[in-house]
Amino acid sequence: MSGRKAFPVRAIIRRERSHRRAVLLGLGVLLLLSTSPLLGHHLPIGLDQHLAGRDHLWTLCVVALHLIMAPVHGVFHLLFFVGLAYAVWDRGRAWRAQRTVLSALEARVPESGDAFRDAAVSIGIEPSMVRVVDGLPSPAFTAGWVKPRVYVARRLAERLSPTELEAVLAHEAAHVARRDPLRLSLLRFLTCMLFWLPALHRLAEDIADEAEIRADDDASRDRPLALATAILSLAQWTRPPAPSHDRVGFDDRDLLERRVR
Repeated sequence: MSGRKAFPVRAIIRRERSHRRAVLLGLGVLLLLSTSPLLGHHLPIGLDQHLAGRDHLWTLCVVALHLIMAPVHGVFHLLFFVGLAYAVWDRGRAWRAQRTVLSALEARVPESGDAFRDAAVSIGIEPSMVRVVDGLPSPAFTAGWVKPRVYVARRLAERLSPTELEAVLAHEAAHVARRDPLRLSLLRFLTCMLFWLPALHRLAEDIADEAEIRADDDASRDRPLALATAILSLAQWTRPPAPSHDRVGFDDRDLLERRVR
């Protein structure tokens, strides 16, 4: 069997990109459907003055929309404000929980001669962005909305080879560059605010998965084999509690088949 048939890399990349576009399209459609009962009622009927001398079909459509939305308009206003309050409460709780957890960690910046510092310098990120933690239940994750930082377990240096350690840090550095903790937290805010759309929660999970795949794509450009072996090695790591939308971790086993390809 030829190498291309055994490892259809281009086909996999095309499929991943198509999936990403479908996810974004689905998110846009859900947002449109969820807000149309709320915003559609407020479309200005007076807009027909700007269309004077043109087709009156727009005016008829706007009037019809007002009449259709009138019975449920108040209900959607209530849902919107309840969802907004819930989203603010949820993000506030997440911020407090994250602050409590991170402040309790005995984290240190990698020192000169440290394997983590060497790996950070090798992949081109500032060692000051990395925090090494003793006894960290998760092998590596990125957290922080305004100033994201990479947190890694000290045991990684003992468990992984230097190139594998570089691959893990490159993966997390990709999350930092795209500010994924902030983006996914804002997405969580949106799903809470539009809680009457259960499908939006599933879509948000898909987007979080795509963030992991994109970070893998960036990390595997120069070291694909090292990244794959690191993923397989850390798949046996003691599983921590389910990650929140305020941090993105390296150890998502649910994506193992998609990540090792």
